[in-house]
Amino acid sequence: MAFDVDDKKVKTVLSNSSLAKSKVELPKKIESEENKKSYSFTLEPSVKEGLEKLAEKQNYKNTSQFLNDLIKLYL
Repeated sequence: MAFDVDDKKVKTVLSNSSLAKSKVELPKKIESEENKKSYSFTLEPSVKEGLEKLAEKQNYKNTSQFLNDLIKLYL
């Protein structure tokens, strides 16, 4: 091997990195008074299905509203 790997250092770095903290905060249903405008974008079918499941789990009846609230959390 061209270099020695220190497993303890690698584990320490990974455990302290954002990779270990990859849980995403999901929005709870909130009301917004801002006007909405329609936009088109493309998703893979499996992503759309996953988005629908997450929205339903968070008590959203509208996947678009869930996606809107999710994006607003990180803007």
